[in-house]
Amino acid sequence: MPVHEGQIAQRQTRWARQQSAGLTPRLPVIERDAHIVEAFHFMGPGREKITEVGSFLIPVTWSEIAAFRHETGRIAAGWESEALAAMSKAYCREYAKAGSPLRIAPMDRGKDPDAYKFDPERSGG
Repeated sequence: MPVHEGQIAQRQTRWARQQSAGLTPRLPVIERDAHIVEAFHFMGPGREKITEVGSFLIPVTWSEIAAFRHETGRIAAGWESEALAAMSKAYCREYAKAGSPLRIAPMDRGKDPDAYKFDPERSGG
């Protein structure tokens, strides 16, 4: 779903909203390969693309990941590049859907992402 031009820069993340409310956001515990998450945060989750109909957050490209890998040395293996690409795509997909006030945050969904899909049988409608 497109957002209006400049809205990406203005829209506050859940993390920022929780911090400004004085809350400590919950994060998953990362026991292995924490350097991938650090590299993801350092590289950035996506890029803003501005079009005539609005602006979008798009995943980083393979060439950006290759340049990041070459210039920083923070990642070395091919699987790490694949992980960064997958993380960027997932982040951008969730970011696009997160505009809905009814969207449940990923950390609150549990292990079964289908558990929170609308079920007319359970809702009585």
